[in-house]
Amino acid sequence: MPNNGKSGQRTRIMLMAHSYWPENSPPQRRWSSLIREFRAAGWQVDAVVPVAHFPQGIRSLPRKEAGTAFRSQKGPHGEVILRIPYVPHSGNFHPARLFDQIFSAAMSIPAGIFWRKPNVVIVTAPSLPILLAGYVVAKARRVPLIVEMRDAWPDLARDARLVKGNVKSGIERVVEAVQFRADMVVAVTQGFAETLRARGVKNVVTVSNGLDVDLVPSFDAPSMDKEILDVLYLGNHGQSQRLDTVIRASALVGPSMHLHMVGHGTHRPALMKLAEELNAPVTFYDSLHGQEVFGPLQGRGQLHCFFA
Repeated sequence: MPNNGKSGQRTRIMLMAHSYWPENSPPQRRWSSLIREFRAAGWQVDAVVPVAHFPQGIRSLPRKEAGTAFRSQKGPHGEVILRIPYVPHSGNFHPARLFDQIFSAAMSIPAGIFWRKPNVVIVTAPSLPILLAGYVVAKARRVPLIVEMRDAWPDLARDARLVKGNVKSGIERVVEAVQFRADMVVAVTQGFAETLRARGVKNVVTVSNGLDVDLVPSFDAPSMDKEILDVLYLGNHGQSQRLDTVIRASALVGPSMHLHMVGHGTHRPALMKLAEELNAPVTFYDSLHGQEVFGPLQGRGQLHCFFA
């Protein structure tokens, strides 16, 4: 049974995140899997996260599931979740969403400092305000800090033209400062891990997203005689994905192509409006998970292309 070096005392992890169970989001799915394994190894896990309100920006689940601010609840794997308050907002309005993240990150600092002491603090991006909060809590508690970069921030912001000109401003400087000061940085891809090492970040490891291939059905190759090219996009409909380019391309191809868009994100309403304006051959679906993903294409024949 893992311990922190003291007889009879188990390792305790404090996870700080902007989204967690019972929400259905990329950090929730990744960390639910990781925490299940941590708990199986005998580790104690405390999660400091907001009251569940993703992606709508308001609480839509019963309070018993979503949680109550500054009260703890049991998670699905035996972890203890301490909820922090949030600012209700429209999930599509960027400034309000950023303010919500800043407010929740600020509230997570006293929650993390005055709750029971962990052996290590783990903070997960791309919610940038929570990175700084995790750094403050780890320093105050005098424990190691592990920073998980699920996306290639701040590089992603510049590549997607979210950061322009001399705005290496707060965004890039704060992110890089936390990365340099962390005891370990976790990247999801080996490529970004190499980028961080080349930049001078120490102790970088890669923990990729996993997939249970036994749960994924296999498909026969699509018929070459099929008249319509079926393409499926599965993932976030956000600003950094630049999905307007894909929709414009489908409009150029016309009725010989059908684009299936599965997921949600802040830019989804704008993308739906664009597809309607261009009369693009696009069908939008709500977020689907597991075997549900393959439902939209039943009756359409085999996929020609899939990307996420």
